[in-house]
Amino acid sequence: MRPHVLRRPRTWWCNRAPLVVGFWFALAFLGLRLVYRVVFGGIPDGGTEWASTIGGVVRSALPFVAVILTFGALNVVVDLQGALARGLRRGLFRRLRTVIVISLAALPSILESVRTVRWSRKMRRDRSLRSLVVPVLERAMDRGITLGASLEQRGFGAEREQVSGMCDAPVVARDLRIGFGDAWSLSVGDLSIAHGSCILITGDTGTGKSALLRSFTGRLQHLAGGWQEGVLEVGGLDRRGALPHETASFVSLVEQNVRDAFVASRVFDEIAFSLRMQNARESEVASGVAHVAHHLGITDLLAREIQELSAGEATLVAIAAALVTKPSLLLLDEPIADLDEANTRRVVDVLETVRRETGVTIVIAEHRWSALEHLADRRIRLSAHEIVSEIPGDPAGTSASARASVSYTHLTLPTTPYV
Repeated sequence: MRPHVLRRPRTWWCNRAPLVVGFWFALAFLGLRLVYRVVFGGIPDGGTEWASTIGGVVRSALPFVAVILTFGALNVVVDLQGALARGLRRGLFRRLRTVIVISLAALPSILESVRTVRWSRKMRRDRSLRSLVVPVLERAMDRGITLGASLEQRGFGAEREQVSGMCDAPVVARDLRIGFGDAWSLSVGDLSIAHGSCILITGDTGTGKSALLRSFTGRLQHLAGGWQEGVLEVGGLDRRGALPHETASFVSLVEQNVRDAFVASRVFDEIAFSLRMQNARESEVASGVAHVAHHLGITDLLAREIQELSAGEATLVAIAAALVTKPSLLLLDEPIADLDEANTRRVVDVLETVRRETGVTIVIAEHRWSALEHLADRRIRLSAHEIVSEIPGDPAGTSASARASVSYTHLTLPTTPYV
C-alpha cells in the first residue's frame, strides 16, 4: 500500500464518520433481524428463549455486521475515498467505485446536517420524524448531485479522448437564450470573449450569474435540466452537443461552495483528480500538482486533509484543482463571496498572479466586484432588465456598442435558482 494512502493518527478522529454510520447501521440491521425473527417465528416464551433468539440473530447477522464495521474502521485508518477516486477512470466496477466515493464524501456533511437539524428541532420543540428525515435527505441529495456534477465537469465518464478546445475565441454566443422551463430566462444576444481576457460578471443574487457560468460548462443544459436556444460555442464546440466531461481538459469551474464539489479527502488528491481523469502517469501527476501548488503558494497545504482547511485555503485549493490541467477557460463562481478581508486579499493576489503569468481566459461571477474590478478587461452587469457590458476606462462608464451587443429578458425569477 502506498504510504500516502494511510491516514496520520492525529486525523483518525476527524474521519470517524463512516465508522459512526456503520455502527448505527449495524444496530439497525440487528434490530430488523430480531423483528423479522419474532414476526415469523413467534414471540419467545421466557428469558431463556429470548436469550436463545437474540443469540441466534447475532450469530446469523455477525458476518454482515463485521463487514459493515470493518469497512467503517478501515476508512478511519486508510483513505479509501482517495484510493478509489484514483481509479475512477479505468477498471472494473468503475460505477460502483463512483457511488462509494460520492457516499464517503457526502457522509461528513450529512452528519453535520443531522446535528444542525436536531438542534433546530429542539429549539422549535418539534419531535416529529419528518422534521428530522426530510431536511437530512434533502441535504444528502444536494450533496450527491453536486459531487456527481463535479465528477462530470472534471472528466469522469469520458468514453473517448477529450477534445483540445483550439478555437478563435473561448466563448462565442449568437442569439443565445438560456433558462429553466417557463420560470426564468436570460437572453444574451451576441457575445464573444477573447483569449487571455478577464471578464467580470456582476449583479444581485438571483439575476443569473451562476446560470450563465454553468451554461459555459454545459452543466445547465445537460445536468441541471435547463435549456438553450441559439448558438453557444465553448472552445469551438456547440455547447448543446458537447457534454461537460468532453470539455474538461480546457474548461474548469470553481464553484462558490467549493467544499461541496471536493471529491477527495486530501488536498494532494483533490488537485490531482482531474489529471488522473486524463490518464496522466503518476510522475506527471506529482509534477503537475507540485507546479501549480508552488505557483499559487499552497505547497504547505498538499499534505493536509480537506476538512482541516479554512475557507480561504479551500478556495485556493479549488483554484489549484481547476488550473492543474492548464485549461484555456477558467470560470469562478463568487470566489470571495464568503471570505473575510484577509482571505479575500489572498485569493485576489492569487488571481492577479494567474492573470499576469498565464494565458488562461478568466470569467468571474461576483457580487462583491469592487475587490476584483482592477483585474477585468470588461464588466458585464446583470440586472432585472438588462445586461450592460462596461469597459474600464470608458469616460461614460459604458460602451454604447457593448450595450447593444447584449440584452436581458427578465421573466419570473425563482427565489434561489439551483443551477
